[in-house]
Amino acid sequence: MNLPLERSGIRDYTCGIWSGITRRLKTAPPYINNPRAVLIHRPRWINIYGCKRMAIRSYCGQVIHSKAKNLVKMAHQVDRNQVVCLHCENKAVEAGLPSTTQLHIHHVCVGGVKAFSQCCPEEKPM
Repeated sequence: MNLPLERSGIRDYTCGIWSGITRRLKTAPPYINNPRAVLIHRPRWINIYGCKRMAIRSYCGQVIHSKAKNLVKMAHQVDRNQVVCLHCENKAVEAGLPSTTQLHIHHVCVGGVKAFSQCCPEEKPM
């Protein structure tokens, strides 16, 4: 089931690698699966520039720029071993979208990532 997306406030680019016709997707699957990331995010808006570049903004504020079919995968379901971004989940529910528990028949973990110092564990991160 695709969910509605917000309209982005991004302007159309006329030069550089982002030039070309911009398509703003109106609906998309509820999850962004970026293999380089730890968390699964919820998409807020998606723009496609020309035919080769894509910009995705998630509800937590993360923006992913990639070649349209290379890196980022849209997903309708989340695997049991994956964690959905807690901030994305809360903001998506506030925006009126169904929660992850409403979209799945099995339990899906939500959470975040905390930075810590490996070399100086007694010091607190900034």
